[in-house]
Amino acid sequence: MPAVAAAQTSTIPEEGADVSTTPPVPLAGGGSQTSSAGELPNTGSDPRMLFLTGLALTLVGFGLRLRTVDADEY
Repeated sequence: MPAVAAAQTSTIPEEGADVSTTPPVPLAGGGSQTSSAGELPNTGSDPRMLFLTGLALTLVGFGLRLRTVDADEY
């Protein structure tokens, strides 16, 4: 007999009740965007390094696979 799961409650308030529209800290410059607009912070990694790491791992795996293949099968 399958077990019965307890119902989950929603954590999202209905109609936006108790949700603030102002940020908890003041924004730089008093809320105006006078700084360099459109410039994003550098938070990611270099995609070239990710590609090279993936390629290196693929080649190592391929080399290990060839090393373990029986010569009698070919």
